[in-house]
Amino acid sequence: MKERELQNKIDTQGDIITQLRNQISNDKQTLQFNAAFHALDDKIDAIAAKQPNTVPVEWPNLVAANATPYIGGYGGFYGNGFGNNIVF
Repeated sequence: MKERELQNKIDTQGDIITQLRNQISNDKQTLQFNAAFHALDDKIDAIAAKQPNTVPVEWPNLVAANATPYIGGYGGFYGNGFGNNIVF
């Protein structure tokens, strides 16, 4: 009976050691991830600081008029030059 209690105590101590090792490993991985993340974040901040200033633009900035009148059949015989004073 005494041996069983000692074995249970040893097993409990082994479980605690395993949990502590896993916690240490997790903490080390978290530190490495945070270091890599902060390095990347610093690079992003440096790139953002180099970007030119922006100005607000009213949206939508669209024009619903054909700016190329001789393409696609508008203003002549399908843009082939006939009827728009282009001589072949």
